[in-house]
Amino acid sequence: MLLANLCKTYLEGYGQQAEVVQLYSDGGMDDVINAVQSADTVVISGPCYVNTYPAMVTKLLTEWERRALRGQKVYGIIQGGMPYTHTHKSGLNLLEVFADKTGLRYHGGFVCGMGAMVDGVSLDRLPNAKKMKRQLNVFFANIRDGKVSGDAVYESAAMKMPTLLAKLLARMLSRSVDKSYAELGLDAKRDSPYRSDALR
Repeated sequence: MLLANLCKTYLEGYGQQAEVVQLYSDGGMDDVINAVQSADTVVISGPCYVNTYPAMVTKLLTEWERRALRGQKVYGIIQGGMPYTHTHKSGLNLLEVFADKTGLRYHGGFVCGMGAMVDGVSLDRLPNAKKMKRQLNVFFANIRDGKVSGDAVYESAAMKMPTLLAKLLARMLSRSVDKSYAELGLDAKRDSPYRSDALR
């Protein structure tokens, strides 16, 4: 909610009407769809779980297609735990493909890494807070002006991690996952039952 509220505050500061509607509230899906029906521009902001938005967002998109499509402009904000952007970008890709297939106008998105450090409290907790805030304001200005916001806007705010450190971090996290699997009696090296034979 932090990034959605920052966006709302920015837009209202320029005299634009903005509303934050939570998918995980009592009114949930219906409240969001009702808000989307009357909006010219929609910004979907959410966390990144397993490289994309949560399943409820996918369900929202299905409902949106069924009930509220009007050719609106769509922007995305996705916040994940990893410091680099490529793992979180697939959430924005989801929105882009959805917009392309449904006649909406995808206008770009913003990836904010290291979400666990922010923890919904303040961007000041990030080591790259100054760049992140500056680039978020560029992104918010693009929303305000109805412009397409390219990937370079958020990529220039991302932490630059040396390759060696990224590899070490990835290895450490993979071992942690493997250890968690082992504690549950699962074999991390076993083929997934969800993989298609065509992919093997």
